[in-house]
Amino acid sequence: MWTLVTLAFAPIPILPAPQLDTLTERDISLTAPAFVATQDEIEYDDRFYDNRREGTYLQIGIGLATTSTSDGPGEEVDFDEGYAIPIALGWRMNGDDGDRFVFDAEIEAYWSDQDADESNEIADVSVLGGFLNGVGDWMFNDWFSGYAGAGVGITWVDASETDDGLGSFDDSDGPLFSWQLKAGLRWYVTEESSWSLGYRFVNIDDAEIDDDIDNVSFDLETEQHVVEVGYRFML
Repeated sequence: MWTLVTLAFAPIPILPAPQLDTLTERDISLTAPAFVATQDEIEYDDRFYDNRREGTYLQIGIGLATTSTSDGPGEEVDFDEGYAIPIALGWRMNGDDGDRFVFDAEIEAYWSDQDADESNEIADVSVLGGFLNGVGDWMFNDWFSGYAGAGVGITWVDASETDDGLGSFDDSDGPLFSWQLKAGLRWYVTEESSWSLGYRFVNIDDAEIDDDIDNVSFDLETEQHVVEVGYRFML
């Protein structure tokens, strides 16, 4: 009986409340609300800024160009596939923290050259011009993005000489108002460099091409479709 009385009046131990400065990382993770971001998620968000550093860049590209059929001096002018070389100097402007959208403003030089079909009276057509572009870049993750943009500029169009039995066409025209649209995907290799794969449509005002022997002229229509790859690096 004395044993039962002793147990009944034995003091009940009171555990001290845990202090904040003694809580372990495991304690915090167990008591934190479910919607609080983990450290891994915070680091993942920060990585969006690693590969989109603000500043000046240079981008060099090369593409396969196809020009739409144009009216000619006697019959329509058809073109074989040619090439295009765009070179852009731009400035990348980041958005606010947490915003995956990036805006690029750039000055772009553009050169293309295409042979006309052998049955035509024009042998070769080349284009040289410059554009002012605005391009939006949306970051899907820290290394991959999609871009789309537009630009306006001026170009010169040159049609090379070919004898058609009646005369000879060797003329150029410009400056001509031009505009373009482009879109594609960008892959970031490092913070300083990236590759892109894209498409652009270039529209140039009609060029008046004259026969340098006979008094014959025609308007050459130039609408180009270009599939291109590009390499960009920060300066």
